[in-house]
Amino acid sequence: MSRDDMYKTCRWCKYFDRKTQTCINDRAFDSGNDFDFSPFYEGGALAEAIRDGFNDFIFYDLKQALIESKLSKKRIAEIMKIFYDEFDNALIDWTESIDGQVSRALNHFDFSYLDGVSIKDPSEFHCKHFF
Repeated sequence: MSRDDMYKTCRWCKYFDRKTQTCINDRAFDSGNDFDFSPFYEGGALAEAIRDGFNDFIFYDLKQALIESKLSKKRIAEIMKIFYDEFDNALIDWTESIDGQVSRALNHFDFSYLDGVSIKDPSEFHCKHFF
C-alpha cells in the first residue's frame, strides 16, 4: 500500500463503525433489507429450475434390467412409457412441493445480519466507494 492509499482505508472512512468494525455504507455493500425473492419463485423460475434438475434422469439401469429380463422390445417400450408417464406425474407433485417449501423458507429467512459487513483488517481494506 502506498502512502497515498493510506488514508483510503476503512478506519478513516465516515461510514466505518469503529465499535462494531463494520462498514455501514449502503452504496458499498447491499443492505439486508433489499432482498426480495418473490419474483424468483412467483415467476416460475424456481419451479423451472427444479424440473430441469429432474430432467437429467434417464434410468439406464431400469431399461438394462428390462432388456436382461428377455422381454420383447415392444413390451420394454410399453413399460418404459408407463414408467415415464408416472414419473412425469410424480415430478409435477414433487416440483410443487419443493417449490412451495423453498418459497416459504425464503420468505421467513432473516437477512438482518447483512446490515453491516465486518472488516477483518480496516487498516488494509479500502473500497471503491471511499469518501
